[in-house]
Amino acid sequence: MRLLVHWNQTAPRRPARASDPFDPAYNFRDIDDAIRTAQESDMEVLLTVFGTPRWANGGRAPNVMPKRLGDLTAFARAI
Repeated sequence: MRLLVHWNQTAPRRPARASDPFDPAYNFRDIDDAIRTAQESDMEVLLTVFGTPRWANGGRAPNVMPKRLGDLTAFARAI
């Protein structure tokens, strides 16, 4: 199952510890539920990250790359 993860919705504000999935800035509830459901059905999950948050790209649109690639890398580690 392919799951689209909207970074800008999952992390609407900058996390203090970006690679920590338990940082309070993150909201992974929907993603966790979808992955759990897929696993219960013996499905593998492919996560695709889309939508840069405004705090990461200088206040621009979600389709603009982050100013620091490290922000995206840390988010990918968290998920």
